Amino acid sequence: MQLRIQRFIRSFGLLDQERTPCGQPLPTSQAHALQLLGSAEALTQQALADQLGLDKSTTSRLVAQLVDRDWVAKAVNPRNRREAHLALTERGRTALREVQASASVKYAALWQQIPPAKRPQILESLALLTDALRGT
Repeated sequence: MQLRIQRFIRSFGLLDQERTPCGQPLPTSQAHALQLLGSAEALTQQALADQLGLDKSTTSRLVAQLVDRDWVAKAVNPRNRREAHLALTERGRTALREVQASASVKYAALWQQIPPAKRPQILESLALLTDALRGT
């Protein structure tokens, strides 16, 4: 199993820190953050860390990069100064649309390479693997 997962990671392009697997010129972690922030009105930095499965310091660096690119606005909660709220800026929404468009093309092409009779098996296997990783 380990060898197959490692081969999948390499084949999918997850080791490239400069591009997403769908070819966008940004790290995969930034693309995932954009997607999570785009699916919510706003998230706290801690909620983003939890959903990404990253520690606080890694998430803090990631958010700083997104703020520097003007893709994310960060606001401190006035009632709890330790809590930061994050939301996509207009430039962030544009970047998200580009990531989503590239991902749609990539996944559609990949999906076409899988025989239709095997597609439910792929989805079930991915769900089982994800649940196992989360310990559920």
